[in-house]
Amino acid sequence: MARWPSITYWNRVEPSPRGDGLGRGLSADVRDPLWFLTRQWQVGEFLGEDAASPAFVSFATRFAPLDRWRPRAASPRQYDGSVPLEALSQNEPGSPDLRTAVELGQLLEARLVAESAPDGVTGAFRTAFPVPRPVELSRAQARDRALVGLARVCGGRATDGLAALRAAAVAAPELPDELDLPSGGEPAARAALEWLAEWTADHLGPIGRADPDSWRPDRLEYDLQVSAVTPDRDRVTLRAEAGPFGELDWYAFDEVSRTPPTGPGTGPDQVRTSLLPASVGFAGMPDPRWWALEDARFNWASVDSDRRELGKVLVMDFILIQGNDWFVVPFAQPVGTLVQVDQLLVKDVFGGWTRVERTDAVDSAGAAGAAGAAGAAGAAGVAGVAG
Repeated sequence: MARWPSITYWNRVEPSPRGDGLGRGLSADVRDPLWFLTRQWQVGEFLGEDAASPAFVSFATRFAPLDRWRPRAASPRQYDGSVPLEALSQNEPGSPDLRTAVELGQLLEARLVAESAPDGVTGAFRTAFPVPRPVELSRAQARDRALVGLARVCGGRATDGLAALRAAAVAAPELPDELDLPSGGEPAARAALEWLAEWTADHLGPIGRADPDSWRPDRLEYDLQVSAVTPDRDRVTLRAEAGPFGELDWYAFDEVSRTPPTGPGTGPDQVRTSLLPASVGFAGMPDPRWWALEDARFNWASVDSDRRELGKVLVMDFILIQGNDWFVVPFAQPVGTLVQVDQLLVKDVFGGWTRVERTDAVDSAGAAGAAGAAGAAGAAGVAGVAG
């Protein structure tokens, strides 16, 4: 059977506009308005509520500062808020090394010259606190070629400033016993050591190998607690869970205990504030306007959610359906304080007032409601911490 070649032709279909304007295409004419109306009725778009947007929000709040912090199992320490809690709980001394020892020794020798020290004082420091030679290094230090090279240059020829500072701290207020100073060299040596100690504290801080008090090496995490007297005069203790970078944000605190007041007294005064709410916004949020151009930084259409992933389904429902119905209030509070919201009033654009009840309000209908409110009370107390 003969096979004949075939020729395939392709034709490109293109529109043939009759005008140069785009007005008709952008006008989005409705050809069947009745169908649109019935379709809206079918999907429930006519079932609206007489709801209004908030015009402003009024707060009645009370603040209580954090006054104590406790690292691990140590005794509580006073906290005045002048220093961030991260700096107190995570501050650790700088690790000593040979380079720092040599640099501090050079500063000490230069200060001795500035103090007009007699001949032989610098040599006395080099003899009492010498930089180790390569043969005097430990086995671990000998593996570092750069460290061995530095010891080869400075070993036995310079002063170990770290060793001099440690000896001076132990012997204070006297001079170290290791020093064999010439006659008249004590005033200059004492002044130089005092100056070096102040300079090191100002520029380098503490030097050592100890861990911070709140560090737990067995768990590789920080463990600390803070406490304060709440506006209701309860002594509440919160445990802090530091973030991946050691930060302590407001959500890093969980209530672990609460002690009622033991005597009469009054709490802090209420602070009343009125603020303007703003619509909730986030990166890639769908724009509710029809012809608005979105930034397209996130493709929501590519999000694939299974019915078992309730968290993702709730987020998508909020983003696509209810995102433009939520508002946020730019409420600010002093850093390092607990806040208790006694009253929250919302006035809408129709002039109506709505009182938002507390999430930890106890339901007297049954014990189950009280138990649930008790759990919410702990969360509400944590949410009031400003890190």
